[in-house]
Amino acid sequence: MIGNDYLFSDIGIDSVGFYAPKYYIKLKELAVERKVDPNKYKKGLMAIEMRIPDVNEDIVSLGLKAGYQALIKGDISPKSIDALFVGTETITYAVKSVSNIFAELLGISTNSICQDVYNACAGGTLALLNAIALIEKDIIKKALVISVDISSYQVGSPSEATQGSGAIALVISKKPRVATFGEKFGKVSGNVDDFFRPANEKNAKVFGHYSVSTYLNFQLKAYDDLINNIGDFHADYYTFHAPFSKLPIKIMQQIIQKRWIKHIQNLPRAKGTSISPTKLPSESDLNFVRGLYLPLKEA
Repeated sequence: MIGNDYLFSDIGIDSVGFYAPKYYIKLKELAVERKVDPNKYKKGLMAIEMRIPDVNEDIVSLGLKAGYQALIKGDISPKSIDALFVGTETITYAVKSVSNIFAELLGISTNSICQDVYNACAGGTLALLNAIALIEKDIIKKALVISVDISSYQVGSPSEATQGSGAIALVISKKPRVATFGEKFGKVSGNVDDFFRPANEKNAKVFGHYSVSTYLNFQLKAYDDLINNIGDFHADYYTFHAPFSKLPIKIMQQIIQKRWIKHIQNLPRAKGTSISPTKLPSESDLNFVRGLYLPLKEA
């Protein structure tokens, strides 16, 4: 029998903070303005609004509010944080570290590690992995990871309705109060040009159909790598990072049709501290973040 001690570590999320701008555009109103069927956004994207930053908001102001909320909600002293990582694709400075700005404004000790990770959607995931690895090696005790972006596409472009802005902050530590991470991950990387933003340009460029097929392809490869590492499993809940809300449904269809359908009766079920065979979902959670699967267990 495989127990939770095998699947999960003692490192995880101790507190969470979130912030999104107060201004937003209803996509049904955008559809009218663009002279398209509102169901293209509501059903095609499964999206109803997009958040727009105020004229004086940037990733520093957005991320700061999320980080502050994470510390306050968790009743965590800023001085107990000895690493701060920022994941983003919205570059504010060519050289200066945004993480150091956050550290100063939040009152985190100067005897801490600060780093910005720029890597499109994977920036937040890679920042999270940095925190997990350093905590596991006892180099640091507690990290604050802030993932923040302002996504912008050309006005009137097909991708316009998928843009937005917001920030999330996670306090990572041992013996967490929210959720623990898996001991093993599924991972995949590749050099693809489905999405990028040229230097000195505000708007990103995305190639819609190619981007969707790339997303599905990388999701499946990451899932396969996770299965190779821990064996087949079936969870009650799957959460996905996605450019828009319809894509998680598409990837779940792919997983069911291409991976589960041949052996769904034999998939293991996690219950309590062990795994037993059943066709029903398990009580484990699986969190997917752009090319990397992170198994999660509620603390």
